Amino acid sequence: MTTTNAQLFAQAGKQLFGDNWQQNMARALNWPIDERGQNRTVQRIKAAADAGEEYRIAPGVLTEIAGLMEVRSAQSKAMAKTLRAAAAKASPVQPKP
Repeated sequence: MTTTNAQLFAQAGKQLFGDNWQQNMARALNWPIDERGQNRTVQRIKAAADAGEEYRIAPGVLTEIAGLMEVRSAQSKAMAKTLRAAAAKASPVQPKP
């Protein structure tokens, strides 16, 4: 079974922003958000993804999302390196008597 662009969009949104990804994805893409905190295009893409249907998403949007994923990945790698360095410096925790 082929993954649709709508499903890729939704999967990326979940990876970037968690289960409540729609509003943050719209903001990250600088798409307008209505008074309810929603974006109609994101809602339509999510509905298509849930139904396993295709939704035409501009290649530039997919490229922008890929860039967001790359930035998040680099940030995660940097944080992991910082945590490992902190763990190496930390003295072992001694249990209290």
